Amino acid sequence: MAKDSTISLVARTGERAGEAVSVRLIWKGMVEADLRKPRLYVLAIGVSRYQDPGLVLSFASADAGDVAAALKAQEGGIYREVVAKVAAR
Repeated sequence: MAKDSTISLVARTGERAGEAVSVRLIWKGMVEADLRKPRLYVLAIGVSRYQDPGLVLSFASADAGDVAAALKAQEGGIYREVVAKVAAR
């Protein structure tokens, strides 16, 4: 059954967790074109810098952007639309 929804994301590492971030999704119904090719939503997160100097990931931010770009390139092919958001630091 189609309805509005809320999704939440919490980043965790070991025993520590960040604050939850929530997004409300509003159902607006479907049109026939929606049934032929799906829409893809991408949330790519890359964290290269941490407060702990022992955690160093040199390419996480760049990788998040590259993954989003590769999936965005599928727009018009596999997917009718690709909506990509990149969060990197």
